[in-house]
Amino acid sequence: MFDNPLAAARLLANAALVMVLLAFCGWALLGAPADPAPWVWATGGVAVAGALAQFAVSVLFPRAIRPAWDQQVGRTHAGAHGFGYWMTLVVFLGLLLATQAGWLTADTAFYWLAPVLAAAPSVYMLVASLAGRTA
Repeated sequence: MFDNPLAAARLLANAALVMVLLAFCGWALLGAPADPAPWVWATGGVAVAGALAQFAVSVLFPRAIRPAWDQQVGRTHAGAHGFGYWMTLVVFLGLLLATQAGWLTADTAFYWLAPVLAAAPSVYMLVASLAGRTA
């Protein structure tokens, strides 16, 4: 799918992070224990592994850096940050209303805000990559 190894590493890192966070949400929705500590370590570990993989690819294939980070990718990267901000704000307001209505406790609302905050930029980059806007 990608001729550039750095673009492929970026795609795999974002996909892995999204998959871990989707698994976390599924686990919580199935009524699993509410201890998020293992998921915090899993999410952090996947994020660090993705960053290290991208760094390693950059060191091993230095000519891949410039083509993998062009103006289009820069715009997509900025779009991912904007999307993450707005998604977090919308979900925060929804959770605030649910908390004020008495449907959720503040602890539960805070618990559910974390996956959105962590996954929204990666979801945007993943969709953009699959749509061919960052290759």
